[in-house]
Amino acid sequence: MKTMESSSPTSAPPQAGDQAQARPPRFGIQNGLIYWGIVVLMASLLLWLGVELARRIEWFLPYAGGIGLSLIAAGYLLELHKARTDRNSRQEQDGTGRRQDGPG
Repeated sequence: MKTMESSSPTSAPPQAGDQAQARPPRFGIQNGLIYWGIVVLMASLLLWLGVELARRIEWFLPYAGGIGLSLIAAGYLLELHKARTDRNSRQEQDGTGRRQDGPG
């Protein structure tokens, strides 16, 4: 009796042996040990490069933090100024922007 293979999600999963044969090779590498060896090697290489870069620019990091805080403060002040001018222009268009003079 032949069983019909179906790709529907409700069909039974294939046997364990079928899964190993159906899995495509990772980037053309058949051996899993070689694949994971390359992954570990590249991860350690990139970590080493990151540490070396951090050592070389360590003196600049406090200045970069100061620049970042200055940019945030300047952006906040710019948005505050923009909101004030938008509110004043809306009040002038509505005619409610008149100042009330105090006694005197």
